Amino acid sequence: MADRTAPLTRHPPADSAAGAEPPDPREPLDPPDPREPLSVLLRDMRTSPRGLATREAARRLTVYGPNTLARRGGRRWHRELAQQFTQPLALLLTVAAVLAAATGAPALALAILAVIVLNALLAFAQEQQAERAVEALAAFLPDRAAAVRDGVR
Repeated sequence: MADRTAPLTRHPPADSAAGAEPPDPREPLDPPDPREPLSVLLRDMRTSPRGLATREAARRLTVYGPNTLARRGGRRWHRELAQQFTQPLALLLTVAAVLAAATGAPALALAILAVIVLNALLAFAQEQQAERAVEALAAFLPDRAAAVRDGVR
């Protein structure tokens, strides 16, 4: 059986050299491997089956903030639609439309403007659909979770 490589996390292995810099809390974690044993997860999260100590939980709350999912407030659909026109491709096509109009090709300029509008509408619709899908998935997440602190649930 081949040796497994180190787990994919931002945390150094437990036997890493002393004095190494701590991980940056803003750096995203690599996805966990569900085949890894629980001991590896506990080591990488720097905890134990007894949970975090109250003091360590308070420290992590200060460093990382509360363990909550950010929910978007009221959406401004007109603002989101307008943002589609400030995308790099839309801006490049706008320059092309202006150049086409300036060189005496108004039909080409109108065609390019139609492509810009169509692209913005399709991208906006796709973004709205993706947001609805994320909200539907978020409905399956529990509002509360049990935590173990100092061995007490």
